[in-house]
Amino acid sequence: MLVTERFFLDKNLIQSIIDSNEISFGFNGLGDYVFHRSYSRQGESWSETVERVVNGILSIRKNHYIRNGLEWDSLPWHQLGARLFYNI
Repeated sequence: MLVTERFFLDKNLIQSIIDSNEISFGFNGLGDYVFHRSYSRQGESWSETVERVVNGILSIRKNHYIRNGLEWDSLPWHQLGARLFYNI
């Protein structure tokens, strides 16, 4: 399945969430090491990884809606995306 419809979180919203939260991996640096070794792309920060994942999930959802003739209302999906980003 090729995803042709794209979803992007608002950059200002992402920055406000990042600015209001401290990122802590715990485990005396082990969590940070495992994240960078196993999950992030080269040079990618935690917030960039989360943004990529949330945008990907919601792009797949948007693509499904458009392909199947379902109504796509951006507002509730942007709200859900913001909640996902904050909670991850």
